[in-house]
Order: sequence, then structure tokens, then C-alpha cells
Amino acid sequence: MTNLFTILAPAFYPTWWPVRYLQESAAACRVPVRFYGLGEPYKDWFDVQVTRLITEIENVTTSHVLYTDASDAILLCSMEEIKQKDRDLDEPNLLLSLEADGVCAGGWLAYKDIALACLYEIRDQDNPSTNPQLRWRQAIQDGTIDFEDMIDVDSLIFQVTGRDGLDVVEKDGSKRIFNSFTENYPAILHFAGGYTSPSVGKAALIETVWKSLGYEGTVDEYRVND
Repeated sequence: MTNLFTILAPAFYPTWWPVRYLQESAAACRVPVRFYGLGEPYKDWFDVQVTRLITEIENVTTSHVLYTDASDAILLCSMEEIKQKDRDLDEPNLLLSLEADGVCAGGWLAYKDIALACLYEIRDQDNPSTNPQLRWRQAIQDGTIDFEDMIDVDSLIFQVTGRDGLDVVEKDGSKRIFNSFTENYPAILHFAGGYTSPSVGKAALIETVWKSLGYEGTVDEYRVND
């Protein structure tokens, strides 16, 4: 079966500016991203990554869903490369990104039905925390979400920053992130956690890498989904 993806990313901001890195990089790679929430008030992360995300996925018509945070992520490759990497992984039911202290709720892919089943479990979990990441981790620990090989330990698709071994290199005429530990070129780079400025977000962390990847100009020149 051909794996067809819908990429979903939250944009609960008054303008496109806070999600400029993902928006511009996705446009440069010719990858469609379905942003949701633009111009709507931000409630909390539980709404963004669970309640509203469920509604968005219920309206998806593709076989697969890929979720990524938007304001601190950069897309690094074509959709065909993402699909090929999913095939190389034998099309797992669910693939979660990994950060230094455990799984990361800010990046994952799954079959649509599996994604919904997992999010229903996260939503209905008996847990006082409204932090989706803590709920994902509890579900995995409890075994209520239990799929073999469900964590992208080799950062084939999802690369979360915070660990050594990342370099910007030339690959097929383009600048790419290379993970020297796993010897892979990830598809999405996610600057998870850390300080977020109320005025410029995580620009202090992202801009150096952004420029090393060869980006210039403004997000307006690459605007998509406007």
C-alpha cells in the first residue's frame, strides 16, 4: 500500500511569523503542511496536541498522519524521502520522536486510525497532568500504548536537538543536518524545550542553524496555506 501522509502542525498565533521556520522550509522542500489554529486563541498544550488535534485528524483523508510542532521545527527533505524512510522502517503503526529524557510529544507519525486510538487514550487517561508528553510517557509505561519499534531511536525521520553529533553537511547539492552517531539525515529538526522568548520565540537557538542550512530572505517569499 502506498503511504499517503497529511502533515499537521499547530499555529495558534495571530500571524504566520511564529511558525516561519517550518512554513518556509516546508515550502522550499515542496511539502504541504496543514497548519491549524491560525488566528485562534491559544488555550493550552492539551488542547493543541490532543483535543483539537483529534478533530483535525478525524477530518484527514490520507492513510497516515505526521504531527510536528511548528514554531521550533525545520523541515529538511521532500515528502518522497519521508515516505521512503517510513517504508525503510517497515511502515510502523506508530513512530514517536525521542529526546534526551524520553519520548517527545512534539513529533510523531502513525496510521490515521492508530493516531486517533492513541490520542483517545491520552485524552481519557486517568492522570492529573494536562501535559500531553507526560501522558504519552505514562501510556507507554503502562502498556496502554504498546507497539513494537515505535520510537525513532536512530533519528531517521525525527531529530530532536539537545544531543551532540549534529552537523550541517552537503548532500546531493543541498545543505542537510547529519547525525554522526546514527549516520542518518533526519527529515525534521525539532528544537524542543528550552527558553522561548515572548517576542522572537526560539530564534536565538534556531537562527544559527537556519542560516547554516542556506536560508535567506523572509517567510513572505515562501508563504503557503495563506
